[in-house]
Amino acid sequence: YESIQLGAIPVLLVDNIVLPFERFIDWRSFSVKINVSNIRNIIYFLYRIDKFEKYIKEKLENASSYLHAFQWPYSINKQLFQFEDLNDRVENVFRYISLELRCRRLEQLYGFTVDRLNIKSIEAQRLACTNHPNICPCHNEQRSLAFQEYI
Repeated sequence: YESIQLGAIPVLLVDNIVLPFERFIDWRSFSVKINVSNIRNIIYFLYRIDKFEKYIKEKLENASSYLHAFQWPYSINKQLFQFEDLNDRVENVFRYISLELRCRRLEQLYGFTVDRLNIKSIEAQRLACTNHPNICPCHNEQRSLAFQEYI
């Protein structure tokens, strides 16, 4: 969030992290993730980027479309929390938390287990997203970004 606010591309140097609201936010479109174990190859990754300036511009444009996802819709005014009108946007951090919890509950109802790679869990995720696409978006890829590296 801070990177986006500063007009920079978030660069994540970390192994195996689940990013906030992964199922709702396309992290690949505006951030870079390199596994710590692969940090020595960072220069190689940068050289692989074709049309670097265009790449930066696209990432920054995409990042600005997700600013609302991390905004706190309240401000401290006279030592009280007061609701801030964010241009009538309802897509703030609370909406994403609410959707995530609702989606997880639906997946549980369809038989999701602790092992998310289990066939029963994968089928539960598919049923939840197929039957409730407004709550649980469907993705072709079942693997979390936690185990992936992307530029």
